[in-house]
Amino acid sequence: MSADNDLMHAMQCTAPQALYQQAQRAGLGYVLQVSALGADAHAKTVFLRFFVVLDAWLLRGGLNVGIVRPSLVFAITG
Repeated sequence: MSADNDLMHAMQCTAPQALYQQAQRAGLGYVLQVSALGADAHAKTVFLRFFVVLDAWLLRGGLNVGIVRPSLVFAITG
């Protein structure tokens, strides 16, 4: 991986994993992961590919997990 990919992985995967592991040790029973629309292993951007890595990691873990992938909706009325 490049230095940029390493940094993105640390921010998108390693840091949240450490946070979720600590929360689990503290007794947290549910995690709501706010992922990203378009998160896919074959996405064109590293940003979206790493979201799906974290999502998959969470689903394999011992926490009760919900994953949402919000999007923006544009309309004439706002």
